[in-house]
Amino acid sequence: MTDLRSLTAGRSAPPCDALPAHAGRGGKQAGYRPTRQNRSADSERRLLEAAEALFRQKGYVHTRVSEIIRMSGVSTGSFYHRFGDKNGLKDEMCARFVAASSERIARMDLSRRAHGDLRAMLRWLAWQIHDAIAANQGIYRIVDELSKTEPEKWEAFRVLGQQIRDRVVEAATEYRDEITVPEPERRAALSNVVQLIITIILQTRLGAAAMFPKGPQALIDMLMQAVMGLLQPRA
Repeated sequence: MTDLRSLTAGRSAPPCDALPAHAGRGGKQAGYRPTRQNRSADSERRLLEAAEALFRQKGYVHTRVSEIIRMSGVSTGSFYHRFGDKNGLKDEMCARFVAASSERIARMDLSRRAHGDLRAMLRWLAWQIHDAIAANQGIYRIVDELSKTEPEKWEAFRVLGQQIRDRVVEAATEYRDEITVPEPERRAALSNVVQLIITIILQTRLGAAAMFPKGPQALIDMLMQAVMGLLQPRA
């Protein structure tokens, strides 16, 4: 869905804990100072990319600011001027990801015209979710590590899941002839489908689901069997 590199071209996202996460743009992040020059924007990009790589490898808690600065090649002064501290950097990364992801979700084409049938649409959606998590695994490790101490950070990501669910429920009217779940139960079944796709892909990418296939193709094939069973239960 989105890549961290696409999030470094300007700053107008709401903070990660400002909900709803998809309620538009604007608002200032405490500790963050927007760039005004191309050179500053390049330094910011390098810091964000270095942080994402290190958080992916070592996790947020175990990554030191000095490591981020060293990997980025940016001066210590530039880091603290731009983000204030590691917490400010974390909030900025989350905010940009949530805002950009929300925009991508709003633009997704889930129509039958685009995909042909229900299984193809859900497979495409699963790949979009997989690729977004894979490209931004450092950000998801932040949220996973801090979900107990800063639950509001996870809440912003939960809102993204709800946004995907709403888009799928809306699009499902075009595929109603393929969904055999009784009408009163369809919304709940579709919600379960989205939750299952997100949860299994996320936990597998974070290394917390050892029983599931490690390869993305096999994982998504397995998911398709499961979600179609929820939407087309056998008598």
